[in-house]
Amino acid sequence: DNLTEHLEQIKNTKMNVDKNKTMEVEHELKLIYQKIGIDTPRNHDKILDYVYSDVDDCADKEDWHSGDVAIAFSRFLQREEDTNDR
Repeated sequence: DNLTEHLEQIKNTKMNVDKNKTMEVEHELKLIYQKIGIDTPRNHDKILDYVYSDVDDCADKEDWHSGDVAIAFSRFLQREEDTNDR
């Protein structure tokens, strides 16, 4: 029926938006890696998951930017440092 089709379309649109946002966040992360002179870390997927979630939770949903990714990456590093200090 029309409602089911409409809900499926909304779900597919959200999945595409999330995928695009993930790709954009990943691109920004790789630029950070380049700027600080490191290869893509072995735990890149873990970093990407954290940074994506942080940007999604804390930044403007429509108008987030590279600075938001940098802040999220900094938070990831701080969290890892705090975890390793225990």
